[in-house]
Amino acid sequence: MIDKSEDILRQKIVSKFEMLIKMTGKVQGMIVAGPPGIGKSYGIENELKKQGRNIEIVKSGLSPIGLYVKLRETRAKKFTLVIDDSDDILFKREGIDLLKAAFDTNSPRRVQWNKQNKTLEKMGIPNQFDYDGQIIFITNINLRNASSKNRQMDYDTLISRVKYLDLEMDGLDARLMRCQMVLEQGMLSDMPIEERGMLFEYMKKYQNSFNEISIRTYIHLVDCKNTFVDDWEEIAANTLMKNPPSDAKEKFIADGSGVAMIQAGLAIHGDEEEPVFKYTNLFGDEILIDKQAPELASDKHKKLIERITIIDDYFKTNNEQLSPSDAEELHDFILKLASFSDEISIDNLDQVVTYYKASGKQGALAFMVSKGVSFNAINKE
Repeated sequence: MIDKSEDILRQKIVSKFEMLIKMTGKVQGMIVAGPPGIGKSYGIENELKKQGRNIEIVKSGLSPIGLYVKLRETRAKKFTLVIDDSDDILFKREGIDLLKAAFDTNSPRRVQWNKQNKTLEKMGIPNQFDYDGQIIFITNINLRNASSKNRQMDYDTLISRVKYLDLEMDGLDARLMRCQMVLEQGMLSDMPIEERGMLFEYMKKYQNSFNEISIRTYIHLVDCKNTFVDDWEEIAANTLMKNPPSDAKEKFIADGSGVAMIQAGLAIHGDEEEPVFKYTNLFGDEILIDKQAPELASDKHKKLIERITIIDDYFKTNNEQLSPSDAEELHDFILKLASFSDEISIDNLDQVVTYYKASGKQGALAFMVSKGVSFNAINKE
């Protein structure tokens, strides 16, 4: 069975990031809020580069006078100013006022600096100008939930002038799903899939101990693995976790579920730019299929039916090796993996049963991974 709650969570995250890409470079003012390390900056910068925009990126340490100068430098319509990792500006009166002016919906957008400033005088910068560029402000702060009433009023004023996109990830499940999706989409694809999957398993297993669950944390894990090959677990536990459990420092043995996740995601993404899926009921189980080919009579789904029939027939005639409950569990486990792609075959279901008897589902999955299986192409051969 496909976990509907997990799919709903996935679709919720997908829709948020699709909206981010859709708006980037197309609106004059945008605030993007969300936790650190979920790919906000990466998505925005990539999209702006694809569009060929003239980009000015400012990261951290931005003072109000520095913001005024940057707005002046990027005032032309061809520019997009991206302000990232500069949340301090939101706590300064001059900074808020400058952002209000730059985000204003009126035309022209008049930006002013009404205090005498020797730096501006030396640079020959006037105390006011019209701003016609785009501005994107990326923040880790939820501007809809300020700690003080006065600050909330300021933030509400900013929000009223721009497109405000909230990329908040509600809970660890959502943040893990975001990391999973980025891996599925090919992040670190030059790294062996076994290692990518293993590190995701490690992060998922100890999710409650990590300082944060994010793409950034995953990158730190990769760095630990590449730098400290023999004892990366101890380094990761001591540097990336709070009160790490003792077993997090020991040799980590993957069960293959991380690889299965990446393989399944790659199969779902395929070569389609915008894959669209729906649920259909097949042999009592809900299977996720392509909406563009909804007919089960298509070649693709004929093959799926054939594989499911082979699995069913095998367990009807070869279940004496397992107890009824184990046979049912393994049958359902393999059946679930039958719905993604059909590029590689499992040559001998007996071996899967052997590994299952030795180590349960983890053993069966580890065997499939060792054979480079896509987890769904089951043939009689």
